[in-house]
Amino acid sequence: GDLRKFELLQVGSSYLISSTQDALVVVDQHAAHERILFERFLGLVSGTGGDRGSQRLLLREEIMLDSDEVERLSHFSGLLRRAGFEYVTGDREGLVELCAVPEGFRRPSGPSSESWTARRTRFCQRARG
Repeated sequence: GDLRKFELLQVGSSYLISSTQDALVVVDQHAAHERILFERFLGLVSGTGGDRGSQRLLLREEIMLDSDEVERLSHFSGLLRRAGFEYVTGDREGLVELCAVPEGFRRPSGPSSESWTARRTRFCQRARG
């Protein structure tokens, strides 16, 4: 077969750059990884990706939700549970305790890690524009 030399350049720790015969290809590695995780999540909740099960958390993670978020959580609870998330409602209104996440689900570790609440807040702010 026709084997062509494949050249790939990594810029910093974020981008991969390559070329085809008629185009330059730039890939944001972080965005590509998020897309892969999103596709896996869609496969789980749609039933086409198999059952990956849940991974119990050693310590429950407390998350405070406002009333709109509590309503959305209730609406999507079946979907979230099928995906492998397990949670219970806490003693205070709006408090949710995260007990398990889908197997393989990772959160940042180390001194720069954020709480689930901080990550959710940042995500919601970006989503609202």
